[in-house]
Amino acid sequence: MEFDSYDNYGVQLATELVNSAHGDGPDELADAPGLRSFLARHEFTLSMESPDAEVTPRELAAVRRLRQRLRAVFDQPDAEQAAAALNGLLAEAGTLPQLTRHDGSWHFHYTAAGAPLAARLLAEAAIGLAGVLRADGYPRMLTCAADDCADVFVDASRNSSRRFCNPATCGNRATTAAYRARQRAAAGTPTSDEAPAQGTEDVWQRERALMREGPHLRVGDVEWTRDDVHDR
Repeated sequence: MEFDSYDNYGVQLATELVNSAHGDGPDELADAPGLRSFLARHEFTLSMESPDAEVTPRELAAVRRLRQRLRAVFDQPDAEQAAAALNGLLAEAGTLPQLTRHDGSWHFHYTAAGAPLAARLLAEAAIGLAGVLRADGYPRMLTCAADDCADVFVDASRNSSRRFCNPATCGNRATTAAYRARQRAAAGTPTSDEAPAQGTEDVWQRERALMREGPHLRVGDVEWTRDDVHDR
């Protein structure tokens, strides 16, 4: 699976914009300097007419709302609804594809020169994602399968087998966790969120009782100690 240069730029812009909110982690767009840094990384000018303009609170709020709406595209249940969501975003951005020459070469711009920052970001990102859906299908637009990650990504693998946003981090953590779970299962050691294996439940119950009652526990005519619990 390959993107052309314009699709690739829009896809990267869309996914990194969505992923700039890290759940419990820091928000890359928490303030105006954060937004300026994001735009600089993507070589995106704040204003086509005044590149040195300052980020306003209104622009920051608009981009943060845009981020939520782009994430919603990845959360749709099927391609039809994802396409409808993207069409709505493209219409909202007022997309107007046009060729513009600057920096010594021709470029596509998707909005009028005076369009607001959020509209220009929206047009670039939505067109990139629309290209993925059209050429390769909605199943390529995914959310990371790791339990502790909600980042989105586009699967560009040949056999559409990628499950994690970053195989080197989320993928390795998930593989390690699965291996350890298999080892525990083979050894008959329950995990913290599993029911105890058959034959160990009575030991767990006696251990809990000993923790409540002290070092000795009488059950009928039998007195149990902690050593008795673990020896059986």
